[in-house]
Amino acid sequence: MSRPGPKYAFGPFQMDVGECLLTRGSEAIPLTSKAFAVLSVLLERPGHLVEKQTLLARVWGDTAVEEAVLSVNVAAIRRALADNGNRYIDTVPKHGYRFTAPVEVLAAGEGAAETANPTPETAAPTAGRQRGRWLRVVAAAAVVLLALLSIPATRARLFPPKLGNSIAVLPLQSLSDDPEQRHFADAMTDLLLTDLGRIPQLRVVSRQSVLQYAGSHKDLPQIARELKVDTIVEGTVRREGRRVRITAQLIHAPTDRHLWAQSYERDLGDALDMQQEVAESIAREIGVQLAPASQKREARHVSPAAREAFLRGLSFLDAGDDGKATQEFRAAIAIDPNYGPAYTKIAGAYFGGGFFGFVPPKEAFPAMKEAALKAIELDDTDAEAHATLASEKLHYEWDWAGAEREFRRSLELNPSDADVRHIYAHYLLTVGRAQESLAQMDRAFETDPVGLDTAT
Repeated sequence: MSRPGPKYAFGPFQMDVGECLLTRGSEAIPLTSKAFAVLSVLLERPGHLVEKQTLLARVWGDTAVEEAVLSVNVAAIRRALADNGNRYIDTVPKHGYRFTAPVEVLAAGEGAAETANPTPETAAPTAGRQRGRWLRVVAAAAVVLLALLSIPATRARLFPPKLGNSIAVLPLQSLSDDPEQRHFADAMTDLLLTDLGRIPQLRVVSRQSVLQYAGSHKDLPQIARELKVDTIVEGTVRREGRRVRITAQLIHAPTDRHLWAQSYERDLGDALDMQQEVAESIAREIGVQLAPASQKREARHVSPAAREAFLRGLSFLDAGDDGKATQEFRAAIAIDPNYGPAYTKIAGAYFGGGFFGFVPPKEAFPAMKEAALKAIELDDTDAEAHATLASEKLHYEWDWAGAEREFRRSLELNPSDADVRHIYAHYLLTVGRAQESLAQMDRAFETDPVGLDTAT
């Protein structure tokens, strides 16, 4: 039996609060219970500011929750409504949120059920009746407890889930409708994936496999089943001038249970180190041992202008324009000659040009090797640079032993890189080690069940 509650209509959506149901036509739109509750409160006062503290009090009650958790849930609502341009929910900086679309109330909620009047018989119970009432109370309590245990959220609080070591990172959502900021959010997602991949005990699903869920209406348990993961990270990115703020939330995917949320804010020049801090916090929450200190990047402040050029280069790489990407990476190096990640990306861009014939191999591969070696000189824990050097040795120098040495070093530093395992598997097949090749391909498919399926 459903509880009474108001029903709302806005845009193509209808929301039945009593049934906890959000629909678009005949399609049910999944939302977590907290995100649904936040949307319900906003719909009560369309067109009006709802303060953050009001939302936190209404949805989480007396539970101590950071504002970061609220931001993540609002981002989840926007994603479910495909609210990329803030068409339904506006952020009022430092205050709260406003639901901006016209809302029609379809049905008002009914009052609470009336309480039965006491009868003369219950007014002065005998001792036997008291015992009978006590037994009925105990029995009723048992029924209530069983009912509560049938609710996944309650059961999860009483019996915390055992977390596995598999994780997927949904694309971080930009809190700005500026296209440049969306590219920035994509770049920050890539950096977070790289840092999580450096933790050997984690199996991190590749970005290629997760991208299919961008804008998807599938709920988190379904996404987790399809990707075969235990936990999912989702979050938001906001950039204002030189300040970058990331809010991340860790969810136990099978039960849709919120485990942890935190906000981080840094200067743009420290963004890379902030991503490493986020990754390490997530690893600690899952309960895995962090990578040895020798494999952790040394914290280093980078000129914001160099970081800006580097991030622009990443957006050009995503768009498939290696030429413009390389220009931006070189601009970053001109500002900061010791900025290792820029050399790594230059090496990768040269590999694409040389391998596919856009740049003469005699020009591309030596330049690729030079950039990769410089990146490794600056940071020997750069897994991507070792993988690029391995590809150069394999495809240009035919240095089989050197190629395998670099492949192994790269996978030691980032065990979750499906692309490197894929190329390494082809190397093993080439040198006649078929069983080892199949084992590497199996590992690659674990972290990239979608992307490699179309590439092999």
